[in-house]
Amino acid sequence: MIQVLQRAFSVLELVSDRDMGLAELSEATGIQKTTLCNILKTLTDLGALRRTSTGRYAIGKKLVELAAAEGQSSSLMPLAQRTADDLAARIRETVVVSALRGAERFVIGYSVGTQNLTVRLDPDEPRSPYDVCTGRVLLAYLSPAELDAVVQARGYPGREWLGISDRESLDRALEQVRAAGMAFQHDPNRQVQTLAAPIYGPDGRAWAAIGISMPASRYSGDQDPVVAELSEAAARMSDVLCYRAPGSLPVPSPLPERLSA
Repeated sequence: MIQVLQRAFSVLELVSDRDMGLAELSEATGIQKTTLCNILKTLTDLGALRRTSTGRYAIGKKLVELAAAEGQSSSLMPLAQRTADDLAARIRETVVVSALRGAERFVIGYSVGTQNLTVRLDPDEPRSPYDVCTGRVLLAYLSPAELDAVVQARGYPGREWLGISDRESLDRALEQVRAAGMAFQHDPNRQVQTLAAPIYGPDGRAWAAIGISMPASRYSGDQDPVVAELSEAAARMSDVLCYRAPGSLPVPSPLPERLSA
């Protein structure tokens, strides 16, 4: 076992219980203060620890984010598949639940419809978030900094989202998604209609998006029953993730900083 890693881990374990100062940590770990100072500085620079206003050490933002991401994945993925199966069984159309990881959209729940003519997707291939409804929903609820990172990684949509070629048009399109509470997309080449809605976690952010893909010939517009079914499925998932009673008030979606300012 690498000694410095063992020492760093012992520090993190102690600080996870309560904020501690240098002298306390040195006494608890048996590490000399000069060595401990180097460990603490490195952990602080990495974001694993932070200094409080009193000069003590506390768990840092990076560890909190990593723990939250792990908790999100463990609670979200089984629920996503169950919800996809349940909704697909009711409406007999293809259902997909997606999450965003960096600049890619990943499928975390997928169930194929049972109609004679149905839409089939490739759930194993990461996709650009621009060219699918669930991806557009997820982008709509990112913070400006997070959206900046996606644009930096992928550029602007171009052919993946016709008419969206700069930041102004992208912001305008995402604002329309937030205003509607859903994204709608008609693919005239494949004659496919897709729609998607956000799923909120307990932090008020959109943890995932659930979508329906169906032949355009079976879609009758905004009043189609599948729209209500999709909205209800998204609300049920949000209720479970937020430990709320079904039918209680929905979690408000946080507006990006540039819109809420």
